[in-house]
Amino acid sequence: MIFPDAQRIDELDEKLDELGGADVCYAGVGYHGHVAFNEPIISRWFKIPEEEFLNARTHIVSIADDTFVINSVREAGGNCEIIPPFAVTVGMKDIMASKHIEGVFYCGSWQRTMFRRTLFQEPTIEYPGTYLKTHPSFSISIDADTAAPVEFTPY
Repeated sequence: MIFPDAQRIDELDEKLDELGGADVCYAGVGYHGHVAFNEPIISRWFKIPEEEFLNARTHIVSIADDTFVINSVREAGGNCEIIPPFAVTVGMKDIMASKHIEGVFYCGSWQRTMFRRTLFQEPTIEYPGTYLKTHPSFSISIDADTAAPVEFTPY
């Protein structure tokens, strides 16, 4: 296992290049489609070209506001003070260069829509997880709760 280090940001890329890519990437897809904090650009003022997004290597990212909130609720009991505002993440280039990608969907009802978008929506930068299925060796792991139908209760 290799973990990115904010103090030596290029070290992960160099190691992956040396190894010819990761053997397997276990890729959880976040609630708005991010993969390993490769989040969609949610801004009307800034857009990144698809090619640039897909060729990104290890980098430091500012956590999107909605990811910050959901992480504080799901992972810290609502204590937003312990959630860091930044993360070091492996880029989409190295994720997609893995020999195998395992999409991991074990989060229950909040992940039902993202599971379906990942599998059935055309690949788009707005939902980065949608690129995973384009990998030649992609499979999924899912629990029954996440695989259950999406329920909508009108107000």
